[in-house]
This record gives sequence, C-alpha cells and structure tokens, in this order.
Amino acid sequence: MRLFFLECKKMIFHKNVYLFLASLIVINLIKIIIFLNYNPLLQDRLNDRQDETYKGYEARYQGEMTEENASDISDGYNNYLNFMYGMSDYSEESYYRYRIYDLYKYEFLYDKSIREIILEAGENAEFYQEKGNDFETEKNRLIMQIYSDRFINDYYNSEDYTYLFSYSFSTLLLLLFALYISYYFFYLEKKNETYQMLLTLGNKKRRIFRNKYLALLLGLVIAGTVLYCEDYIVYFQKLNLEGAFNPIYAITDYEYCPYGFSIMGFYLFISATRIMIIFLISLIFVLAGQLCTGRLFPVMVPAAVSAAVILTGDSFLNIGIYEKQLNVVRILDHAVPADVLWLVIYIFLLICVSLMLYGSFQINNRRCKLTCCR
Repeated sequence: MRLFFLECKKMIFHKNVYLFLASLIVINLIKIIIFLNYNPLLQDRLNDRQDETYKGYEARYQGEMTEENASDISDGYNNYLNFMYGMSDYSEESYYRYRIYDLYKYEFLYDKSIREIILEAGENAEFYQEKGNDFETEKNRLIMQIYSDRFINDYYNSEDYTYLFSYSFSTLLLLLFALYISYYFFYLEKKNETYQMLLTLGNKKRRIFRNKYLALLLGLVIAGTVLYCEDYIVYFQKLNLEGAFNPIYAITDYEYCPYGFSIMGFYLFISATRIMIIFLISLIFVLAGQLCTGRLFPVMVPAAVSAAVILTGDSFLNIGIYEKQLNVVRILDHAVPADVLWLVIYIFLLICVSLMLYGSFQINNRRCKLTCCR
C-alpha cells in the first residue's frame, strides 16, 4: 500500500500535474463559454429563457403531468389553432399554452409511439418465425423486450442535454492529460532508471507493475471526474437543465436509445466509457514507451494524439451521439446488441495490452537486475 501511495504521489498529487490539470480546466471553461455564447442553435432557446411569462408557464406545467394540466394545455393549443385559422380572438394564455404543448408534445405522444413499435416488432417476430429466420426473430423479440414498460410521467424540457452529451472537447483534453502523465511518469522513470531503486528496495516486479497500473487508472478517473463535472455544472447553470432523473428516452433524439438509464445516469455512463477507452489508449502509449528507446518516444506524443482522435474519435469523443438507437449484429445467426460486442472487444484488448505491458516491465526489470549485478 505504501508503494501505491508513492506512485499516486508521483503521478497525481504532484505540482506539475496540478498545474497541467488546472490549465486544462481553464481551457475547457473558455471553450464551453465560446460554444454556448456563439452557437446559433442555442440563441432561440436562450431568448426563451429571457421571457418571464414563458418561463412562468413552463414552470407551471413541468413535473408530473396531471389530467388537469394536460387538459389546460390541450385547450390552449386548440384555442390558438382556432385563432390562427381566424375562428377566434387572440389570447395570450392560449398562445403560451400552445408553445408549451409544442414543447411537450413528444412526451404526450411517446406512449402511443412506443406501443406502435412494440406491436410492429411482435408482428415481425411472428412473421420471421414462420419463415424460419432465427436472426430476425430474435432481433424483433429483443426490440420488444427493450422497449416494453417504457413511460414518461414527469414532463421537463430536457432537450438541451443533447448539447452536453455531444460536447467532446473535454474528452480530448483528458486524452492529452493521459498522454502527459504516461510520458512524464513512465518514460522518464525508465530513462532515469528509477526501476533500479525500486528493485534494490526489495519490491517485486509484479507489485511495481500493479501499483503503477492502478495509479494511472486513478489519475484518469480523478481528472475525468473533474473535467466532466465542470462540463455539467457550466451547462446546468447556462442552460438551466431540468429533468436529470427523467429516463434518457424522454429526450427526443434518444427516443430509441436501448438503455433505461436516467438522463443523469446516461451522462455518467458515457463519461465512464470515455475514461475507460482513454485508459486503454494510455496503456498502449505506455507500452510503446517501454519498447522504444532514445529520442523516438517524445515524438510519439503528438502522433498518438492525432491517431487517437482520427481513428477512434467516433467511438468515444462523441459516444453520446452514437447511442441513440438499438444496434444489433449477427453472431452465429443470433441477434446480439452491438454494445455487448464492443464490450467484449474492449475487455479483450485491455487484457492483451495489460499482459504485453506486464511482459515489457519484466524485461526492463531483468535489465535493471543485470545492471545492479554489474
């Protein structure tokens, strides 16, 4: 345990790390402010926030949708339609209720929409079962299972969460942080032959590797938590986000999302996924540092960042966008959710890279022992 605290002190609780992480926090804050203040898609929404009357109506009807509130909104909607067709006089109350209906119509119609999907999937499953198509039968039964028992009781304007989910700049900064601590505390330790000192103190190679491994993971979790909390707090304050404990499918763009998480739970899920993928990239980077010598490794820093963004950007930088619907893949003529397949691939890669990294540590430790003997 003492060695683990030592590794954490070197890798996380270090002045240079504090300064680097603080600079990333400031850069991320500036980027968020620029995005929110100069995004034309947000201007109408922000203007609505300045309309006190509209805010009052929105606050009045948000939360649990009672029959009385539903009736008021529906009557106001119909009255304003009559005004638009010249069949009644203008009413400010009807106008605002019309806008509230337009805001909540997705929640109003969701129950009917999802029942139609389940009914269609059931009919398709029976059809494909008669045709002997096992894959399509399992696929439609999976749709029925995932989308059943879905309902929205509490109505909030949660659409602005899509801006938070699609914001990926903080993930790029976290990747930079991961590469920084990987270089600073793995490659430089190898270059300075710190392993020799650890071995002469009687530490076993497996123990050294385990503590460095866990310290790296802890450092990424701390940095990721700080950056993603900053994202949420700033967006929450600027856009007045509501309905965090509503189901994720209460957001229009996530109507067919396969997960039953709450909105807050979904944000935690995509944040944790990003952190774990960056952890895998960090291990690959450390492995490359263990295998490279001389001046080659520092050149790999910008190359690794560029390659990670280009090759895996769609996988984790914008993971909040690509989880909007159920994706099913065929494996041995069986229907399997694509996310399950990706999870298996990730675990396989994590195990392989970890074993390779452990092997590289063993080689370096043997070299250190030989040097000590000499």
